[in-house]
Amino acid sequence: CCTDYNGCNGGDYPLAWDYVGKHGLETEADYPYVGAEQVCQYNSSKAMAGLAKVNNEYSTSIGAYWRGEYGTPEEIMTAVAIRPAAVGINASGFRFQTYESGVLTNCTATSMNHAVTMDGYDSTASTPYFSVRNSWGEGWGQGGYVLMGMQAGNSKGVCGVQQDVDYPN
Repeated sequence: CCTDYNGCNGGDYPLAWDYVGKHGLETEADYPYVGAEQVCQYNSSKAMAGLAKVNNEYSTSIGAYWRGEYGTPEEIMTAVAIRPAAVGINASGFRFQTYESGVLTNCTATSMNHAVTMDGYDSTASTPYFSVRNSWGEGWGQGGYVLMGMQAGNSKGVCGVQQDVDYPN
């Protein structure tokens, strides 16, 4: 991973989108994930995509976690129905780290220390959940995914999954 933009310390997606907005994005084939600390190997001549600024930002946040305003499940589902979103969670708890299947509902730590991708949800399941892809590989969880229970209202959510939901513009 690239040490610029906090890439090896759980990730910082607003900083990553700022980087992509300024420099463009290479394909996985041209710039594969290494999983080890290194200097960025970015090659601007291979950039395939970029981001546009909206209101002088490369990304949009749901809620304002720094003010205790978190995304409701309805707001998050509306955004995720259009595009995947980056989410800050607490991944240091035993239940999260040893997750294998089912809907994770009993994770109470919410201090963000890891960035993941939310790309789906099921609000009609017996236990409604968000579908979240982790970066730890397909051997973790359900093929690299965790189903994280939804919490109604202005809640930080399971492992903090509802407190910082952002998506690129």
